[in-house]
Amino acid sequence: MRRIEALTSAIARRLEALDARGWRRLVFSTALAAFALRLLVIWLDRGRGGADLRQYVYFGDLALHGHNAYLIPPGQIYTNVAANNQPLELGLFAGLLGIDDSGTSIRVGFAVIDAAIIPIIGLLWTTRPRAWRAAIAVFLAFNPFTLMAWTAYSEDKPALLALIALTLLYLERERWGATWAATTVLAAFKWVSVFFALPLLIETAKRVPKRTLLIILGLCALAFAISEIPSFPEDLKAYGRRDARIDLNPPIHASITMLLSKIGIYSPAEVRPFIVVGLLAVYLLWWRGRLSLAETIVLSMLVAQVALPNQAVNRILQIAIPLLFVIRLTAARWIVIWVVSAISGIVLYINTRGSPGLTKVFGVEGNVKHTVIMNVLLVLLLVYFFLDKRAKRRQRHTAVAATISATTSRRSWLAS
Repeated sequence: MRRIEALTSAIARRLEALDARGWRRLVFSTALAAFALRLLVIWLDRGRGGADLRQYVYFGDLALHGHNAYLIPPGQIYTNVAANNQPLELGLFAGLLGIDDSGTSIRVGFAVIDAAIIPIIGLLWTTRPRAWRAAIAVFLAFNPFTLMAWTAYSEDKPALLALIALTLLYLERERWGATWAATTVLAAFKWVSVFFALPLLIETAKRVPKRTLLIILGLCALAFAISEIPSFPEDLKAYGRRDARIDLNPPIHASITMLLSKIGIYSPAEVRPFIVVGLLAVYLLWWRGRLSLAETIVLSMLVAQVALPNQAVNRILQIAIPLLFVIRLTAARWIVIWVVSAISGIVLYINTRGSPGLTKVFGVEGNVKHTVIMNVLLVLLLVYFFLDKRAKRRQRHTAVAATISATTSRRSWLAS
């Protein structure tokens, strides 16, 4: 392990020694390699994709040809229940299908967004060391878990991750207007930023003048309203359709609630209270100073989605990967993270694309084996997060004890 740590330290020094031009070249080369790898996956998996891709194409075609994508005529392959995406996302689908009316254009578009995360982190997250940015970028570019769950299955989650990264990096740089801009686009694209809007609002109100705050909120509200115009008011029905998924029983895909269902203690009535109580707990910990705002953002999205009964592996990764932005990442931890994600990616391939003989060993989507393996990375990152919080708490207690001891010693000396 010492050799590995020495090697990583040497790499970190080399990265910091690069001039700006050399660093940009490295970042864009990594992004280009990530894009090329995703094109290869798309080509090898051509004609397949996943069930979500077929929905993207169907509803994107409706939007492209001027139809209301929230009012599905009778007798179609999808019903109104499936019409639950935001107008902004439908606009993205329609734009990509306008280039080439096939699922491949959407898959390539997602690959572009996925690769764009590399320069977003590598060039914009300037408050973090280059070694940290490089390690994150390489993991997102080449780990087999996201390649399988997001690229092979053609999911929209790279767009969400890019917006989450922008929100967090602008927050860290204290660029409040840009933070709210990324938050607004995230809400217009997939709602998830509403879970952390309240603490972000309170923190922003403390940091910027009232007039600036009102301007920021007014522009964000206007942008969000404009994004809803194309299909208003029918697009408002999408909120209720999304919410109705919580009532799904029994749980499906790789939801952790499936484990509760297997032992007979799950009910859909448990999910909404869990989300509300979980969010309130996160907000309270932030208010008391136990969580940073960045940690609050990441955990708010996690507790709001982790117990959904239709939780699939693509969304598990969506709530797991942001934890990388708020935990301590050592060489030893990276090795474990890479091993776990690689195993999960291979098992996901076996579960969904492998031979029947192998699926008997590793399970198939919807059974306990699949559910456990697909959630291991999330659990691992949560364990690291709680270990970090415990270590920081011990450091605070040690510092307080040392201060008290020093004060007591000084008083004793003065008294003598």
